[in-house]
Amino acid sequence: MYLYADDLALVSETPEGLQNLLNGLFEFCKKWHLIVSLAKTNVVIFGKRKNDVKFIYNNQTVDVVTEYKYLGTIFSSKTQDPLRKTHDHLADKAWNAIYALKSYSKNTVGQLQPVLSFKMFDTQISPIMEYAADVWFSGKEVSNLEKIQLSYIKSSLRVKKSSCTYALYAESGTFPLFVKQKIQVLKFWYRIMQLNDCHIVKKAYNSLFEMFLLGQENWCFYVKNILYSCGYNQCWDEQYASNEDQGKINEAVYKNFITECMDRIGDSNVYPKLRTYKLFKNEFKFENYLACVKNVNHCLALFRFRISSHNLRIETGRYDRPNKTPIDERTCLYCSSQDIEDEYHFIVKCPVYINERQQLLNVIRDEEILELPSVLSDEDSFVTLMKCQNEPVVRALAKYVYICLQKRSSMVL
Repeated sequence: MYLYADDLALVSETPEGLQNLLNGLFEFCKKWHLIVSLAKTNVVIFGKRKNDVKFIYNNQTVDVVTEYKYLGTIFSSKTQDPLRKTHDHLADKAWNAIYALKSYSKNTVGQLQPVLSFKMFDTQISPIMEYAADVWFSGKEVSNLEKIQLSYIKSSLRVKKSSCTYALYAESGTFPLFVKQKIQVLKFWYRIMQLNDCHIVKKAYNSLFEMFLLGQENWCFYVKNILYSCGYNQCWDEQYASNEDQGKINEAVYKNFITECMDRIGDSNVYPKLRTYKLFKNEFKFENYLACVKNVNHCLALFRFRISSHNLRIETGRYDRPNKTPIDERTCLYCSSQDIEDEYHFIVKCPVYINERQQLLNVIRDEEILELPSVLSDEDSFVTLMKCQNEPVVRALAKYVYICLQKRSSMVL
């Protein structure tokens, strides 16, 4: 028997045992003048079931169903994973919350600043998708939940659907839900390890652990994989993690993903569109310009430009048909230089934007972030500019990118 507030779950391994529990519940409620709502009462049979099994409460039949929601979690008898449908349920709830959030913000403040948009997601949406993840975690990504987070990020930042996922994570300092779920599982495991053996949760865990030792792939198996992937085999083998180890393990989970993310960004064979991005992006973090550039249009234009989610020829040439244009032939169509129209050409060389560039140079000189006369004269100074954290320069750069992209889109070839 499991009690939580006014919710009650009766569990038995046999039909006879469950009927006895129902009979006992009826006698208890009759004595204390309590009423059970049969409209909200159902029986779920896990594993092989008999169609002729009936359960009676107060001379009324209790319906046998294939799934039931208890404390926000859907238990199903139709699949090998009894919690699988919980993912779809959480996804629906999250989408509803996102629609409500966007509708409210659009009618009140319009387009949210990226820093506020991410904060709203972390406080309003993410908790919905992470609800009870420490219990239903299955050792792999839940694709429909991950898609919601990526869709929200792409929508908030107005980037193309084809934008590189790893660049989105690295530029915004955001972790996939799968990484956060690992942390939830570990925190739950830490708490379980501190429980007394007579505690019902510890008893349930010990039963799982025994089945794991017999070869069953269950929750214990997933915890072990997380700890082993972080190099903390001993904690699993000893079934114990000190407070110091807990902090280090959690940090290792995040570091593992950061390393994977930055390695992918640096691999031009896998992500050739990030050939420029990898030159100046060497740290996984929420970039400062996403907070300091108050003009949302300028801020988002710079974000798209940095991760190559733009319409320069270096990017659009890959989509030419019947064959994509070779990289060395993706030249700028707006000037006579015959240079490849990439991010470097757009910022440093293209004469079309000479007036706008001069305004940017004026700010750079005033802030003295680059040595004269090398200001924007080579690739190194370009990389230095893209790495710059000086707020006036960053705002001027974001403005330059936005205005010049607008100018480019209005020009007729």
